Amino acid sequence: MASGVEQRRNFSGAFRLPRTALAKWGAYLVALACCAALTGCETNSVPSGARYVVAVPNAAFFKYGPAQTFGPDFVLNPDAEVTIIQHSKGLSHVRTSDGTGGYMYNDDIKPAPPKPPTPEESASARHNLRPLFPQKPDLPGVQPNFNAPLFEGGAPLPRGGESLKPLQ
Repeated sequence: MASGVEQRRNFSGAFRLPRTALAKWGAYLVALACCAALTGCETNSVPSGARYVVAVPNAAFFKYGPAQTFGPDFVLNPDAEVTIIQHSKGLSHVRTSDGTGGYMYNDDIKPAPPKPPTPEESASARHNLRPLFPQKPDLPGVQPNFNAPLFEGGAPLPRGGESLKPLQ
């Protein structure tokens, strides 16, 4: 009877697949590949409404996209301001300062510098400033003594033309 039990054990083990290193780690490799693929995806870090300026001379502007058969509709001069409508890989849908919508290459534009503050904002900022260092306290009866050494038991600071000597 013991031999019959052994036979069943051997019989059930005969249909098992061998566990190779690839079979053991296959699920881990698939999960790692999925993570690597997802981290390679570009996220859209430019929000709609962002201000950009033209960074190159004669930047091509396409009303219908770069695949239009007749080339760019016009070119924009450097420092012309555009507003991002939708940022994509390679191209951005933009609107010029006069309201014309179209597409431009991302390599031709750069983020616009911040606008200077309005006079009201400047006045408000100046009003809200605190001094970097508080006012010196007025201590009656305390007079500075410039002839006393800087540290107790230490040497006084060099005077006039004396130079500092390095420690050895």
